[in-house]
Amino acid sequence: MPKVFDRILYTENVNNQTYYQTKPYTLHDFFAGVQSLRIPDYQRPYSWSKSNVKDLLKDIENIREDNSASWFIGSLFVLKSAGPSIDLTLLDGQQRSTTIQLIALAAFKHTEVLKEQANQRALRVLKNQLQSIFATSNLEAKFYPIELISDVYLELVVEWTSCVSEDEFVDVERNFFAKCKAMSQESGHQTAITLSDNFKEVLRWFQKIDSFQILEEYCDAFLHRIWLIQIPMRSDSETVKIFEGLNNRGKALSLVDKLRFRCLIIRDVNQDEMRRIKSKWGDIFKLFSRLSESHIIKSEDDFFKIFFNSIDGIDRNKNEQFFGQFDDLFSTRDGVFLFLDRVINLLEVFVCIENPSSETNLILNNVSNSRRRNAKAYLHVLYSTIRCSANSRFLLAKSIYEQERFESGIEVFLMDSWEILKTVINQELGERIPPNEIRTDYLKKCENTDEPFSEKVKFDENEVIGSLKNFIFQEGQQQNRSRLLLTVYAYAKSPRALTVFNHQEIRKAEVDHLIPRAWKQHWPDSINVTKEQIINEFETLSEDFSSLRVSEFAQFIQQSDIELKFKDYVTLPHTKEKQLVEFIGNRWLLSEKINRASSNGDFPTKREAYTSVGHRIPVDDDQIGVLAYPNFGWVDACRRSLTLIDEIRDKLDSSSWFENGD
Repeated sequence: MPKVFDRILYTENVNNQTYYQTKPYTLHDFFAGVQSLRIPDYQRPYSWSKSNVKDLLKDIENIREDNSASWFIGSLFVLKSAGPSIDLTLLDGQQRSTTIQLIALAAFKHTEVLKEQANQRALRVLKNQLQSIFATSNLEAKFYPIELISDVYLELVVEWTSCVSEDEFVDVERNFFAKCKAMSQESGHQTAITLSDNFKEVLRWFQKIDSFQILEEYCDAFLHRIWLIQIPMRSDSETVKIFEGLNNRGKALSLVDKLRFRCLIIRDVNQDEMRRIKSKWGDIFKLFSRLSESHIIKSEDDFFKIFFNSIDGIDRNKNEQFFGQFDDLFSTRDGVFLFLDRVINLLEVFVCIENPSSETNLILNNVSNSRRRNAKAYLHVLYSTIRCSANSRFLLAKSIYEQERFESGIEVFLMDSWEILKTVINQELGERIPPNEIRTDYLKKCENTDEPFSEKVKFDENEVIGSLKNFIFQEGQQQNRSRLLLTVYAYAKSPRALTVFNHQEIRKAEVDHLIPRAWKQHWPDSINVTKEQIINEFETLSEDFSSLRVSEFAQFIQQSDIELKFKDYVTLPHTKEKQLVEFIGNRWLLSEKINRASSNGDFPTKREAYTSVGHRIPVDDDQIGVLAYPNFGWVDACRRSLTLIDEIRDKLDSSSWFENGD
């Protein structure tokens, strides 16, 4: 009688006897015995960290040091078709297998480095064994990683096997690293950089081995004393539930893995539809790869929590709740495709916000040419909005989810996002409403009601935008608030400031104090300023900024115990929050290089650094740019604060995200 697992496990029938093919192998026997080993494109990208790689290298070293030791590295689930073919598809174990290839490649190179110490026969045997891990007898790669890195890896193997000197290896690896870097810059994917960085880590490890005998011992441990169990399966779709059960007994699967499994076991889909589902999951992982170092999402699971909670505004935090929502909304054939399309839409928008410079930017390619430069600048505003307000992602996600075809709904999203920006600046910066209350309020706007979402998110134009004191006082530990205000100001006055520099440089820009927090002796005109002088200055400025209720702010200072005056520098930012040095008018957004060059200097030093090279906001010739000041002191910080806030409010009075700009 057939066993329940006979339709899952690969078997061979000989003389009416069923033989299961599950068996143990050393690393050498397994990899040398296959013709090709492929990673399905629907699997997640290669993502092992350097620490994971170091741990594996150290484990091998521990085996080498103990001659009697061996180690079980785990099971490899593979898909095997009937017949004599030794071409396998790897269903589980991608991270380990990819790293094993890198170790074999690095060890192969090191045999060339230490060949003068080696017996020629021993050298030849070791090189052949290592090469059998990563190359066929035709000197082609036998391991095929996911599509993102497949071409660059396959080229590496072909070139690697043809090297006959250490210098040639160095040239090949240099070209490989350059290609990986270029791939990452062009596409935004981090997978190639992960592969490159981990290969560098492995190469560094072998550089420490200066004896051919030690190299032989290390490779013996690696090739012949590490064991795995191959578990061949008949069908990848039949194994999904098994994988989920196996992983839950050990390290729990992530939310995204379980969602993927639910899509792969959906009923009533044909083979073509299943291929489409797998392909869409491949696209999802590619998009996640482009957000791997972003401030927009913390993790894949974080993304899906935003996605699910934004659909109906219900605040869920447990995986079982998300699975229940998935089953209610997306567990049918059509539902799965709806789910995947909406997920891809949201990820593509986040990628657009993360990388406004990409030639494939979906948003920029779907706005008119006359609006494209401003749209590129506006994406920087949205990026700063998300950095300042993680909760704003609920509203942005809801707007995107509402669009059946996102390409035709981009203008709606941009208009919604403009209203969301106003809400963030008013409630989170102006009123300083606590994050937990903000979360509740934003999720309520996401509830499914008869009122269109665009109406629910629309900012009340009659509402005064925020409290002046909360805009002026920018505590040292709240740099993302300053970043957002400065970015919105730049968008209002000079959008080109957000488009002429590389987006990565803008992302890494730092908030700087023109009058330094460690002011010391360089700012004598500001050191002895009194609270009364500052109050009088704001009273005077109230005539020039009548819409800002400056007199109320001056009265607030008068009645509070805020000192405002300069204090001796200390290292704890919170001890200096209510000083004039923390005013928004004393803030610039600068590239890392400028910030370091100008740190704690006097005004001439800072002015020279600010106007040298690199990204800065505002631009030099702006009305509050650094060139507007022959010198800079406390009076300038007060006026500049009000000018900046006044311009932001004027901009936010607009009903549209788009203005002709400069």
